[in-house]
Amino acid sequence: MLERIFQIRWIILIVVIFTVLNAIAFLFIGVASSVEGYIAIFSGDGGQELNPGLTILDALDDFLTALVFIIFAMGIAILFLPKKQEVLKDKLPEWLSITNFTDLKLLLWEAVLTTLVVYFVNSVVKRDGNYSWEMLILPGSILMLSLCIYILKK
Repeated sequence: MLERIFQIRWIILIVVIFTVLNAIAFLFIGVASSVEGYIAIFSGDGGQELNPGLTILDALDDFLTALVFIIFAMGIAILFLPKKQEVLKDKLPEWLSITNFTDLKLLLWEAVLTTLVVYFVNSVVKRDGNYSWEMLILPGSILMLSLCIYILKK
């Protein structure tokens, strides 16, 4: 029995490590997009070949996706790796205190919801007035997730 638990810890550790690596990858992608947007702004190329505002908005979406990965990795580490829970407890802000799956689920839902809102704004701006009814799917999903969070918190 003890051997199985030990093996599960290694699997959880692998999940946490690769989730953090995914977060770092999204951070690098966001930094690269931000730098690309700032170069376009400062070189005076704004609006010709590259829209720097959209590039920076894409970077914000990448940063929020990285945040979702980081929250997931920390939550899994706290819940499944008890030694990490003691180490991280004093260093994390209060809003990141995760004691069970419900806390992790709510925190991830809120982070995903924020990411979806930014993604929707990004897609509306990119459409440049060419809207269709399919664009209502994302706001509908955002509304349903918001209602689920509201009901779950009550």
